[in-house]
Amino acid sequence: MAISLNGNGLDSDGDNLNYKWEQIGGNTVTIDNLESDSTSFGAGPGEYTFQFTVADPYGATSSSQQTYRISEETNSDPEANITE
Repeated sequence: MAISLNGNGLDSDGDNLNYKWEQIGGNTVTIDNLESDSTSFGAGPGEYTFQFTVADPYGATSSSQQTYRISEETNSDPEANITE
């Protein structure tokens, strides 16, 4: 399953911001675009915790963390019928 994450940051001084995604817990995955405001990863059922950090050119930072729980996909048996 492909999961997309989106983050944003605001600097009241109007400075350009740098972005960083980091997985800080759960089942290990490979994160695409670590230094972008959006990223994605492929995941199966499990728990995943990420941290998104924004930094300005002067070293000031702000971070946000979020945990995601992905359940197994449910599947119903197919039904076959013969018709005349």
